[in-house]
Amino acid sequence: MIAQFNEGLNSCGGLWDTVRSHWEVFVPVMTSAKQQPLSLEEFKQLFTICYSRPDSRLRAAEEVTARHWEAALTLVSGGGADFSLEDLLTFATGADHLPPLGLPSLISLRFYSQDAGMSGVRLPYTSTCSLELFLPRGAAGAADLLMLLSRAVHEALGFTCLQTEEDGEDSCMEVMTSS
Repeated sequence: MIAQFNEGLNSCGGLWDTVRSHWEVFVPVMTSAKQQPLSLEEFKQLFTICYSRPDSRLRAAEEVTARHWEAALTLVSGGGADFSLEDLLTFATGADHLPPLGLPSLISLRFYSQDAGMSGVRLPYTSTCSLELFLPRGAAGAADLLMLLSRAVHEALGFTCLQTEEDGEDSCMEVMTSS
């Protein structure tokens, strides 16, 4: 029976051989051991910033946003936000913690322009399938970017259901299934 189990797992892309050869990283998955929270440096290393060409008029605004992104992440990691780095990871990837063998690629941090003709503010958004996070070019400041990220994380449907301790699974399910 054990051999059949191992063969079955290996039929899924060699999963059993992977688990066996990297058993240390699978301990949190296979046991009740808790993963350590992400550090600020670990979180930053998950991203690659995709700037416009250096001679582009958009580049300066992107660099401003990138500096505010760094400052906002510092605030989040220090508890200065109403969400955590893990919540932001969930928003960007759909995973609330790093997979045992890491992400298949770095998360691309990309930029968009706020449309002056729009009546509201466009929130940061993400593509969890392609591992892309989009931030507004030329954010006014770290606090403004943090506010936009907070709204985006909390108002997103699906993967990013955030609960307080007094919330139960039922309230999360209502948020996750509403459209």
